[in-house]
Amino acid sequence: MVKPKKTDFSIKQHPAQILSSPTLILSPMALAQSSSTYCAWSVNRLFGHGQREVFTYRIMHSAQLLFSSVEVINHAGRIVSTAHVIRGDILPMREQVYNAEKCCTIDEKAGERAILIRGSQDWGICVGKWKGLVQGVPGVPGTPGIKGQPGHLSIEFFSLIGTRGWKHVRQREDKFSIVFGALKNTTVDVDLRNGTISFPPEVHDVPEAIALGFSVAILHLLCQPYSQASCTRPSAAASGRIGKPRSIRNEDLLLVVAAGYYANSVPTNSYIKYKTGEGACGGCGGCGGCGCGCGCGCG
Repeated sequence: MVKPKKTDFSIKQHPAQILSSPTLILSPMALAQSSSTYCAWSVNRLFGHGQREVFTYRIMHSAQLLFSSVEVINHAGRIVSTAHVIRGDILPMREQVYNAEKCCTIDEKAGERAILIRGSQDWGICVGKWKGLVQGVPGVPGTPGIKGQPGHLSIEFFSLIGTRGWKHVRQREDKFSIVFGALKNTTVDVDLRNGTISFPPEVHDVPEAIALGFSVAILHLLCQPYSQASCTRPSAAASGRIGKPRSIRNEDLLLVVAAGYYANSVPTNSYIKYKTGEGACGGCGGCGGCGCGCGCGCG
């Protein structure tokens, strides 16, 4: 369980000043960039049953490097698992592989983002994409408008240990269940709203399961659509000041808050599309930035 606060995040000049193994996680190009490549970061505690502190987690975001990560730390101060964003040129696209069911692929242009999870070895890849976005249409005399829908995060998980392949994911509103085996007791449950990552004793890779839970929360931030107007200030959009799809109350999702909702320098999809000239669109359609209008009377 997490207990985040708005003021958890602070600023450093470069991710290499924060990460325990920057040469393992950051690309040589990112390491070579100047110290002015600032990032937002936070170290906080993770609680188990009985409010006992069980782990510490360190979250970091850099919009300039298009990078996000989490490190899970045990009581001895040792990093026991990590998860970080990997770019689209690391994984193949679906059309580049013979059987997409047996290979982890990504379509970055379609808004997909991928996070690599590691423990003592590469453990899995969590891929996220925003689905169900409906652009609102304003009504005209005689024709009612179409209410915009903000959509939701959809994730897939590709296991890199044991039997490699895609694992079944059950999803209901803000809750995700990743099933690692045929039995019910091999499931990692992620509750974004209540800020919990839970699993039974049969799941032995505890630090990796925690990193998986945070990966889902980070993807909720990174994949979420924002209004085009917010592209000029992506960090402000991600911190909840402008451009949010109005029906998505990220501030009520404790695990998303812990993952960096109030942090500056979150590399949102709107920022990536702005940098590549592709544009972006908000979920409610009522911001006026893209001119679509929501037609739902929300003002």
